[in-house]
Formats: sequence, C-alpha cells, structure tokens
Amino acid sequence: VVGAYLDDAGASNAGRAYLFNATTGALLFTLANPSPALNENFGRGVAIKGNRAVVGSQNQANAYVFNTGTGTLVSTLVSPVAGNTLFGRAVAISGNTVFVGASGDGTDGSNNGMVYVYNIETGVLLSTIHNPKPDINNDTFGDSLAVAGNRLVVSAKRDDGSDVDGDTGVIHVFKPIADCTGPDGVEGALVYNTSEDLLQYCNGMGWQVVGKKPPADACAAASPAIGQLCLDGTRYAGTTPDGGGKMFATAADQSAGIRWSSEQVLTGINNANSGSSNQAWVEANKSLAIYPAFGLCADLTTGGHTDWYLPSANELLVLFTNRVAIGGFSPGDKYWSSTEATSANARTYTFYGPFFDNDAKTNVNWAVRCVRKN
Repeated sequence: VVGAYLDDAGASNAGRAYLFNATTGALLFTLANPSPALNENFGRGVAIKGNRAVVGSQNQANAYVFNTGTGTLVSTLVSPVAGNTLFGRAVAISGNTVFVGASGDGTDGSNNGMVYVYNIETGVLLSTIHNPKPDINNDTFGDSLAVAGNRLVVSAKRDDGSDVDGDTGVIHVFKPIADCTGPDGVEGALVYNTSEDLLQYCNGMGWQVVGKKPPADACAAASPAIGQLCLDGTRYAGTTPDGGGKMFATAADQSAGIRWSSEQVLTGINNANSGSSNQAWVEANKSLAIYPAFGLCADLTTGGHTDWYLPSANELLVLFTNRVAIGGFSPGDKYWSSTEATSANARTYTFYGPFFDNDAKTNVNWAVRCVRKN
C-alpha cells in the first residue's frame, strides 16, 4: 500500500492511497479519501497486514481500515481528541490491533504526542500509550511507528533526550497491547477455547495450550462394557449383587497369597452380597493387622480412590464370571471373599474349579482382588 497524501483528488492535498500487487506491481485498488477536504493528507501514514490496510489522514483526525481483497472500507478510527493532533501521521498493525500515532497531541504537553490503540475490525478505541518520558512540550511522540513480533517501536523525534532542548530524538520500544490474536489477548491471559475444549495461555508471542479437557470416560455410561478400562485405570466389573450400582476392580491382584485373619473367632460378617458392609465392620471393630486381607483394601489408594473393599462371596462370583474381560486374574488361584462361613473359615472362590469353598481364615495361600462401587 502506497500513500499519496498530497494528491488533489476531491480537494487540494486531500490525498489518496494505492494498493498494488507486491509480486507483479499491478495496481489492485485505488483507496480514495472517504471525506476529502483541503489539506487533509489522507495517505500520510499507511500500513498493511494480511487482508487489512490502514490509511491515516493526519489533518482530518481519522484513520481508515480497508479490505485489501475488495478495496472496501471496513472501519473508521476516530481521534478521541478534538483539533489537529496529526492523528494518523503514522500507523501500524499487529494482529487485530491498529496503532495510530498522533504526534501533535497535547494531552501530555503541547505537541508531546500520543499513540492510540484500536480494534481493527470494529474501530473501537482499546487503550492509549503515553510518552513514558515527556518533556515540557514538542517531543512529537508517535511521529513514526513500527511493529515486529510482539514489540511496538515509537519514535519521539524531537525529544531532547539527555541534551537540553537539543531535539536529539528518542526511540521507545513497547510490548503491544494485543500480544496474542485469534482471540486478542494480553500476555498472561487465560482463555478457555470452547471449540477445542482446552485452556490456552498467552505467553506474549502466541497462545499456548496449558490444559486440555480429558476425553469422556466410557465408565461413566449407565451400562459400560464389562472389562471397560476407565480413565482412572480401573476396570468395570459389572453390577453389584446388592443392587448398589456399578462395581469396579483394580487392574491386578493386591496379593497372590495372604491370610484372611490370624484369629478364628465368629465375627458375624456373613453378608454374601455387600462386601462394603463387611469391610466397614472390620475397619470399625478389628485391627487390620489381624485381618490383613481387609487391610490390603483399606490401605489401597489407586485411580484417585480410597474406598476399596474386599468383595463379598457373590461379588467375587461376578469377578469370576467376568474374569476374562476384566483380566489380571490367576486362573490357578483361590480368592478370598469378605464373607465369613464359620468362626474358623471364610468363603473363597476357586477360579480353577470353579466352585465356592470354605477355607481356614489363617490360610496364607489365597489371593486378593479389591473392588469398589458407585
């Protein structure tokens, strides 16, 4: 895009701009001053990026955004300060953000200058960049602008610098207001991207993924497939025989051989359908050191869960029935249930039989697989 700010189209020195093909040099569009008047200097500041071109009209207090594919006007950027501030003498684009220099702005001192930041599509004023070290007057901050990466460069060509009234000039480098685009965001911003189901962070150069929504857990379905691997690493084992809901098993045995208890007394924990009830009674009334099979499940923390228990006899039967889909069982083993048979014996299930059996509680040969339900 090339500005011809002294072009007389519409009025003397009203200005024009021209859009060329950068490869062939062919003229694509003539960008006319939307409101030409004497000495407006439309085209004094120009910038282009992607499908947007910005043209400043420094004596009109406006800058204009055009579509480079059609040559049509997209938005008008209006100076927030009345009078001739040389608004539009310099312009620059960064993503969806436009920077407009107004080197004659008197807000911070006569002709000390200002830079204004706009949304390129809507023309809405987003923020203001002040001269960080203004003199009393005439710094002309915003006389020229440039953007590279996530840095904005602004000249103050009449700034005295370390000299005394020497107009030596100063260059200031800023981090742009919109550090990230698509959507716009400042450095440090966190945005949840609903289309991608992820959390993204603006690091000052672009958006970085910091957290992605996990996939749906198939085990959360009303009736998962038997043996379904859950997101927590457990396996869906089937429906509990007490009607309490879904039962889940660990992926492997907790022990290949451990005693049910080291004492032979009648406890009364003979519930065949609810291992959680049996487990709760033992934890409340007995030492887990004396009841090590129960202790394995009580101390187990896996998959983010701590509510594991030794399955009842009929829950153990569910595990046997679904053993292939669940996996990890030893086919030549017996497994303890939490169901008591007599003062001396507890119910076991012989996976190689298969059949229920009553075995001495002090027997150290039988395996344990813990379960939980919800």
